[in-house]
Amino acid sequence: MKLRLRSALPGLTALMASLGVLRAADAKYQPQLAPVFTAGETFTYQAVAEFHGLLRVTDSTKKAHKEADGTSKTVRTDKILRSDQTNFSAKFSAEAALARMVFKNGSLQEAEFRVRRCELVDDKDQTVELLPAGSIIGARKQTDGQVAFAVNGQAPDANLAARLSILIPMGDEHATASDLLGAPAPMPVGASWAVNEKAMLKSDLPRIFPGVDRLAGSVVLRSAQADRTGTMRTTVTSTYQLGDVRPPFPGDEIANPSDVRYEVVVSAPVTPGPGEYDLKSSVLIHHAGHTGDIQIGMSETDMEVGFTIDQELHYVLGSAGAPTAALASAPPVPELPPLAPGMSSAPVLRPNASSFRPIAKAVTEPAAAAPAQASPQAAPSTPKPPIPVTVPPLVVPDGSPFSGAQDLPSVPPNSK
Repeated sequence: MKLRLRSALPGLTALMASLGVLRAADAKYQPQLAPVFTAGETFTYQAVAEFHGLLRVTDSTKKAHKEADGTSKTVRTDKILRSDQTNFSAKFSAEAALARMVFKNGSLQEAEFRVRRCELVDDKDQTVELLPAGSIIGARKQTDGQVAFAVNGQAPDANLAARLSILIPMGDEHATASDLLGAPAPMPVGASWAVNEKAMLKSDLPRIFPGVDRLAGSVVLRSAQADRTGTMRTTVTSTYQLGDVRPPFPGDEIANPSDVRYEVVVSAPVTPGPGEYDLKSSVLIHHAGHTGDIQIGMSETDMEVGFTIDQELHYVLGSAGAPTAALASAPPVPELPPLAPGMSSAPVLRPNASSFRPIAKAVTEPAAAAPAQASPQAAPSTPKPPIPVTVPPLVVPDGSPFSGAQDLPSVPPNSK
């Protein structure tokens, strides 16, 4: 009998193991795709962003030319009026942050950040410290969709604010990432589902991209596994494309739609609450359009705008303890004048490399923030001023999908 039992054990173990595998394979998850904040909640935060942009304006002239055999043909001459490209990366980390206000859906509406590191590297590998450690950044989503900033209680100049808008995005009052990309029901690993088109068209997307009337894409649950702390986490990836995005370029007589594509990867705890949330996104935008006639049928001006923004955001909710006195007593964020419809404050094009203020490339990484103490830290006695106006400017075409802060480059006016 004992021998039979022994001989049966391996088969029984294999059967139990196979049943366990089947149970794991049959497990279903409702992935979280964004942290859900409450007012007064503290967290730590890191962001890395890379930007690649292009602006090209071309004057194309067509002239009739007679060949030696008497035939004629049209010769086109292209003259580039302006060509700007930029590539830069920026890094930001906050040793502590405080959610001041949140929308009803739990996404950030206003928050304060105590800077640990904030710098930018240009395409010549020059590093610029945008803000020193200890600075207090306030960010608030306005009713026009623009994000307003304050640095140590003062409004930063437009160039710094443009960079901060990439590093510190605020939430959408209409929907969270979970609303836009979330699964309609618990799903097993490997399952896919369509993005929520209806929710996206009611989100901030139509405000950023005027004319968008449809989008298509899918989400896949890539994995579900326990992390080093034993917390079960899911990772999802999504790709989607916006349809019929027509930015309001001035004088556009042939409004070609822009190509707008998104890729998103989110890793988050299965259960909402304290923990680590990682969001990676990449947006590619390209527009090439005819911007007016100088002489109908003979000369025209084309403008091409293209850029990509890659973001990596890392939130750790519940990790900063009680807010420091500097965060708790931060002054309100100044109001900004409203932008034109369809605009936002994100940067598009080239910083002037010659005006960068390089610092040593061997930047000493600040030590990791110590665990928060029960007693609040004292507020700085002398607030540091925001970055001066000598920060390199951004060249931004008026009417582009992301900003209308400056006029178009010099383009010959239309004439009959």
